[in-house]
Amino acid sequence: MKKYLQLALAICLVLALTAVGIPPAVFADEEETVSIRIVHTNDSHGRYAAGETCVGYAKLQTIAEGDGHRADLILDAGDAFHGLSFATVEQGAGVAELFKTIGYTAMTPGLADLSYGTAHLNELETDSGTPILSCNLLDGTSAQPVFTPSVGLTVQGVRIGLIGVTSPDLLGELEMEDGQSLILADPAACVQQEIDRLRKEGCTMLIVLAHMGDSSLWPWTSERLISETEGIDVLIDGRSHTEENRMVSWKNGEGQALCVQTGAYLENVGVLTLEVDRGTGRPVNLSTSCEDLISAGEAMEIEEDAGIAAQIALIEKRQSVLSASSAAVSSQPASSAVRSKPVSPAVSSSAAVSSQAVQSSPQSEPPAPAEQGTWEMFPVFLAAAVVVLVAVFVLLSRRGQGR
Repeated sequence: MKKYLQLALAICLVLALTAVGIPPAVFADEEETVSIRIVHTNDSHGRYAAGETCVGYAKLQTIAEGDGHRADLILDAGDAFHGLSFATVEQGAGVAELFKTIGYTAMTPGLADLSYGTAHLNELETDSGTPILSCNLLDGTSAQPVFTPSVGLTVQGVRIGLIGVTSPDLLGELEMEDGQSLILADPAACVQQEIDRLRKEGCTMLIVLAHMGDSSLWPWTSERLISETEGIDVLIDGRSHTEENRMVSWKNGEGQALCVQTGAYLENVGVLTLEVDRGTGRPVNLSTSCEDLISAGEAMEIEEDAGIAAQIALIEKRQSVLSASSAAVSSQPASSAVRSKPVSPAVSSSAAVSSQAVQSSPQSEPPAPAEQGTWEMFPVFLAAAVVVLVAVFVLLSRRGQGR
């Protein structure tokens, strides 16, 4: 009889714990892998509105929100702040506003972005709340990095290193508005230096944001960069305006990197889903199937995020006033014309964020999903417990009568 009572109590305990909402995970081992979701863009060049050939930022935000899993990282591989008038009329300020609201994690600069000059890019970095990364873009006088080379982040318990790199092939094409001289150092050497440093700091997965491209006409490509380094897991590319999705072997042949690019002009948005081993912090089953390219056509069925859509409307209205004002000024006689500078939201003139400051700054966390309690099921579980108890005691009473 004692054994039957122990069994009844054990069953009731399990039912009671379930009824008050204690999840089974408390008593079970954690999942062996964690899924990390990354949304990425490149070479948007001032495109912003949803249409037949453009996903647009309002739908990008919906994609980032996902189906119960907000993107862990939102990354850009360059040339977002310059291009069509939406980007240039305020010298990138409108795009920076959208980046801040969407919550971009980091970006690397493109050739068109750099045409503003690094001082203005530093202002856009502050306005957008998006660290600009490049490990090999150096000041021509001090030979020090102009932007933060890399950052280390913790995502779902996994330490991830983000490294930015710029193609040295761009040096001959750069026309800086501020006349600053720049050095574009060996990208492979600079990236390897950051890989080694981030590994020592505990980063187990390395992602490179590269404005390099895959054209056979250029000396430096993303494929060459991967093949001359060791340790890149994912390379998010830009510059060549091509769609990339391929595996490339490391220098030592002991590993491979997944290299992706979305094309250009927000015609596509990339979504990477990486399964990472909780114990080692390393990606598992890394392959081209990890990348999902969402085209503007496919995005036609996706709803725009209302907040971003409203923000875009306000920016358009503000820019139309600026454009009308500029047109009026330009129509005045030369003797009375006043040169006007586009008005943009308040900007900071602070220097580029240091690597230490960026690494120590709190990263915006994805919104936690609403807890699904089980209090509404309490009567059901309680009734089940009572039924079990009654059945046990009926059985015990029958055994007693049989004796």
